[in-house]
Amino acid sequence: EPQSSFLRMSTAIFLFLTVAFYTPVAIHIYREGKVYRSFVLEQPEMWKELPNFVVYRFDLWVATTPKWKEYILVGFSLFVVTFGGAVFSCSTGTGLGESMSAVWIFMVDSGAHGDLHGTSLHAW
Repeated sequence: EPQSSFLRMSTAIFLFLTVAFYTPVAIHIYREGKVYRSFVLEQPEMWKELPNFVVYRFDLWVATTPKWKEYILVGFSLFVVTFGGAVFSCSTGTGLGESMSAVWIFMVDSGAHGDLHGTSLHAW
């Protein structure tokens, strides 16, 4: 049982940190949406320019944000591990912590751990 409670706690901490990382991102995207909406209210034909607006604002964020590559890498990795772990857990019936651990292993070292599929995986 102690290992089981440790696995649940580590999974909960990982999910909490994921939410903590994505909350400022969601707030920033929401604010950008409000800016775009104000442009559309001023100039109704601007709604056609959403792809250009997104590309421009992302380019501006990259140009003005130090360590933007690290943010993108962390965000993408968290998404893959969390979403991939959930899908892996639903499709195999293993626990979420074990599934996220398997996704992480396959993502960072896919060639060396392919034989772990179907065995008792150790989470975090």
